[in-house]
Amino acid sequence: MKPRPGTALALVPPPRLARIWLFVLAFAVPLLIAGIALGMVTARAPQQGARMPLAAFALSVAIMLAVWFITARLLNRQAANLAGGVLEITGALHRRRIALAELDLARARVVDLAERSELRPRLKLFGMGLPGFRSGWFLLGNGRRGFVCMTSGARVLWIPTRKGYDLLLEVQQPQAALEQLRGQA
Repeated sequence: MKPRPGTALALVPPPRLARIWLFVLAFAVPLLIAGIALGMVTARAPQQGARMPLAAFALSVAIMLAVWFITARLLNRQAANLAGGVLEITGALHRRRIALAELDLARARVVDLAERSELRPRLKLFGMGLPGFRSGWFLLGNGRRGFVCMTSGARVLWIPTRKGYDLLLEVQQPQAALEQLRGQA
């Protein structure tokens, strides 16, 4: 994804482990289930032929490939850009635009989630969660909603907002990103 003109905050890209899990969950497991179902159908009614179940299996394989391809492309959408007093964060499924004036940058910190368990994402509300990757809306340990773009790292940029939710961003250089945000505000 090309960043828009402005200052790009480099988010940590999804790890290879997340891509492997995505392939397993979106293609390999459904393919196994569809294959077992095809075997059961053809074993019960061998005299009717396997033309119809085989066509359904081929269609389901095509759908599984399409779902895997689309979601794999969505993993590459991780970006954060600061332009014109607006922070635009793009996660796998979502895009969030928020004015710098709505960010509580005085309270914002680089935090270690191993120490600050109340800020850890607990429950996925609407987003994508794989081992080593989280993106979208989550309920945090403190009960607040959070817009999260992070991999498996423990150090994240925590930015509370004046809109009733928090941002958790895993940026490659979190302290420098926080200073950039404060300088632009």
